[in-house]
Amino acid sequence: MIGVLAKKQETEIVAEFFELFKTPWEFFDKTHDYDVLIVTVNDFSATNARLVIYYSSEQNTFDIRERIKIQPLSENNFLQVEDNYFIAI
Repeated sequence: MIGVLAKKQETEIVAEFFELFKTPWEFFDKTHDYDVLIVTVNDFSATNARLVIYYSSEQNTFDIRERIKIQPLSENNFLQVEDNYFIAI
């Protein structure tokens, strides 16, 4: 089961996303165990999920605690996927 701990303003889009892909999920419930937990809130304490994915467009508490440097990318950055595919980032 996938658990999602999202900001209040993101709840509608989260529900639409998982409904679109017919994926079993629920909003985070601290009494449940999850295989995967997706977190978009800034400050969240540890959980017993097998995999926690922190997602944010800005530096958060986790980044600061783990000393992860955040810096903007310049234009024209690309990620090469296999030999022939490029995805603009």
